[in-house]
Amino acid sequence: MEPHLKNFLTTKVSPRPKIVEQAGKSQERLRGILATKLAAGENLPDLMHGHEFLFGSAVRGTQIAPFDDVDLMLVMDGSMLFAFEHGQRVGQAVGNGKPANAVLAPRYLDANGLVSSRKIMDRIREVIASSYTRSVIRKDGQAINVWMDDYGFGIDVVPAFKITGHHAGKHFYIPVGKDSDGWRSTNPHADLHAFEAENNRHGDILRQTAQLMRKWNELSNSCRLSGFHVDALVYHSLTGKVVESLEMSVLTCLVSFQTLLKQYCQQFSGFAPHIDQGLSPEDRRLSIVAAQRTGEKIFSAMDGKIAREITAGWNTAFAEQLV
Repeated sequence: MEPHLKNFLTTKVSPRPKIVEQAGKSQERLRGILATKLAAGENLPDLMHGHEFLFGSAVRGTQIAPFDDVDLMLVMDGSMLFAFEHGQRVGQAVGNGKPANAVLAPRYLDANGLVSSRKIMDRIREVIASSYTRSVIRKDGQAINVWMDDYGFGIDVVPAFKITGHHAGKHFYIPVGKDSDGWRSTNPHADLHAFEAENNRHGDILRQTAQLMRKWNELSNSCRLSGFHVDALVYHSLTGKVVESLEMSVLTCLVSFQTLLKQYCQQFSGFAPHIDQGLSPEDRRLSIVAAQRTGEKIFSAMDGKIAREITAGWNTAFAEQLV
């Protein structure tokens, strides 16, 4: 069965290498344009040059075809800014050491006199739109999507401040989204480090399994789970376990998903909110049912120990696209 899964992964799941390469070049060009425009304009947020970075599924290598987005963390100058949570000062933003900061101007402040993530997003989108006309703030309000017409994918630009916290160490504030002025903590570096460490232990099976489970989520679960949620569930399913094949890894995940989906899924870095905060109870229930049904199809076919029937069982589990 293993060759069929590998072939499916290569031909129908993994994105084409050329488009991944083009995405890398496009985001580098966007970085340069943004840095130039923000530096040249008046009363615009300044950047921490050299601190911007890619994150998310493209970096973890778990994105599946069609390749449609790259996530870019745009770290802004945090000079003169402090982090507050629940009315308490919990850290300081990393800055260029300037005696003033444009984001402290009234146009960027909310009703409480705090820097508004929503207003920062609006302003940066205006700057981007002068060069990329198809740039919109994503529906969740956490990123500005810059669509590349020529290549058929987008770059999600996430404005952020790097925070040196008293207890949480270095992390990032990104927009809460959903029309909120607030910021929330995250640390994509911690997410990536945890995922890569476990993937290396498994000899790259973790990453490949995440791609296959993302495809399962698309074909057999109506995309009810976010891609990051699937990656996290795969990570938790396989951490500390020994799996000797891609086939066994996928089966382990299908069984583990049924238990893991009954509870909230934390970010790797431990920050709130949970990865699955937007998952409805009904979608959670249906995802558990989908994992159970898919697993039953495969295990039922494997009971017969006939290669043709086993292949048919896996094919049914992946909506007849496997072979």
